[in-house]
Amino acid sequence: AGLHRHDCQTGRVELAELCPETAPIKRGKPTGLNQALSFVRGETILFFDANTAVRLDDALKLPLALSEFRSDPYLGEVLMMEYTFNRRFSWIIDALSFSEETFTSATQRALNMFQACGFYGHSAIVRTDAVTLSGGIPQDYVSEDILLAAALWEKGFGTTHKEYLMLGK
Repeated sequence: AGLHRHDCQTGRVELAELCPETAPIKRGKPTGLNQALSFVRGETILFFDANTAVRLDDALKLPLALSEFRSDPYLGEVLMMEYTFNRRFSWIIDALSFSEETFTSATQRALNMFQACGFYGHSAIVRTDAVTLSGGIPQDYVSEDILLAAALWEKGFGTTHKEYLMLGK
């Protein structure tokens, strides 16, 4: 590929100049999130899945979750428990819901005791400057959410898990 020109004397189209090689534009959720970071104006970002539902009582608890950052200046992210709102549709969804809710409650609670609670893709409030200082959302990985937590830890930020606030999925 490059710049072509037409030679009037010979009537042929010739290659005049080659285009420089450029990296292909990356696609996907992490790239989109990184592009959106430049438009974020607040101190924190609430990450959740597109199919998330928020109950009114949980929405009223968001200021409590935000206050976690005031008490610890090195806190990079607050993870929340989740509930599954479509649990009664079938026994398969009920079984999957049990595993999801166990992971976002008991498993994360245990990991949090060792300060190893990582971001698992949904229901988290993250400090904007912590994401920026960590290099943004890692791209080229399937588990960009888990790698974001590792990048936060590398930069000295902590993570925590709270169960007083639940987002639905």
